[in-house]
Amino acid sequence: MYSQTKLKEGMQELVDFVDANLDELIAMEKRDRRTQVSNLEVFCRMDIGILTSRDSLKYTVLGVERGLTTNMFGWSDWLGAVLDITFVAHLLPELMGCTVPGCPAIDLEYDMKILTSYILAPKRRTKKSVL
Repeated sequence: MYSQTKLKEGMQELVDFVDANLDELIAMEKRDRRTQVSNLEVFCRMDIGILTSRDSLKYTVLGVERGLTTNMFGWSDWLGAVLDITFVAHLLPELMGCTVPGCPAIDLEYDMKILTSYILAPKRRTKKSVL
């Protein structure tokens, strides 16, 4: 099949493609909107198509989705998706410049521990319960 070296090289090629395209999208958005920031720098999902040719692979960007409501394929790893969204949500106040006194204190480690224990805890189910 493929060697580990070839697989690593292929993954690096894909990551380089994504990084280069994301950098360009961010630069275009900043330029077109005349702004210094892009929320693509905070969080986005990029769907990549892979096209095969005789001797190589070609990549294309199929779509870019941004924001906390981004589809993260949570059905395959729903706990990971919930934890990722929680992590990003904790970054938002700082990214939005909320560094003044009175901003809510953020304790990511504590919140992740509570969230994880809640998700993993056995639940009592009743007829009225949605969970």
